[in-house]
Amino acid sequence: MTNRFRTTMHCWVLGAALMVLWFPMSVFAASLPATRDIVVQPGEVSSVEIPIVNTGATDKEFSLLLFSASFQPGVEQPQLQNLSSDMASWVALPDSSVFVSPGASVPIVLTIQPPSTTTPQALTLAVVAAEKLPGEISLVHGAATLVFVTIGDVTPHGSCVLFAQTASGTANLSLTNDGQGILYDNGTIVLRGMFGFRFGTSSSNPLFHRVSSGQTRTWSVSLPAVPWWAIGPLSYHIDDTQLGERSCDDIDVGVRWWPLIALGLAIFGGVGFFVRRRIS
Repeated sequence: MTNRFRTTMHCWVLGAALMVLWFPMSVFAASLPATRDIVVQPGEVSSVEIPIVNTGATDKEFSLLLFSASFQPGVEQPQLQNLSSDMASWVALPDSSVFVSPGASVPIVLTIQPPSTTTPQALTLAVVAAEKLPGEISLVHGAATLVFVTIGDVTPHGSCVLFAQTASGTANLSLTNDGQGILYDNGTIVLRGMFGFRFGTSSSNPLFHRVSSGQTRTWSVSLPAVPWWAIGPLSYHIDDTQLGERSCDDIDVGVRWWPLIALGLAIFGGVGFFVRRRIS
């Protein structure tokens, strides 16, 4: 999953409820990065720059909206809510709208300045660039960037829910974060053989998925290919210090002795051929 999503609002009134509709991607001009991250201490200020690119052929005015985002169990897309009055007092965008020329990129800056009394926590915001679509019915489409915010010193606690092979060369990895911070998993999938020998590696999070506090996320990973010469009992193991004692169970690949047998037969045949030539 990416964290980038698109919504369309029917009969647009700023601040009204959102109705999700789907349109061809080519209809819309706003293009934003999927995610950004901010780390800030209570009483201090931090900011992040988010570029808005106009991929259309005409000048566009984009309305800038700011929401709180949360994730429900088993749901990949976030739910958006209006900011609380308290949070709105220390989270801000500089403008309510921005003009962008065709093909141009205009940066907007999200600033966060939590009060010194703010409890250390992790939260997620959504910066939405909305554009009106012409037609008999007023439609507004929004492209969003999810901003993962860490306030103070909080620590994620990752645990493995599932690590299971789904098809040749791929597997599903499911992780839960029961800590207070945001889990940035960066483990390694290792194809192990006898005596811990490593036959190959791949990333357990190649798309850099984030796992928010209290969230469980599942994504697909590529498994290291088994080389033809690998012998003995083989398994896929996730080497990840962030999971600690709550690591994933290994995936059993099986036992392969035929490369060793083939090598032995080749050696035996070669020796036999050499001896026959010597005798003759």
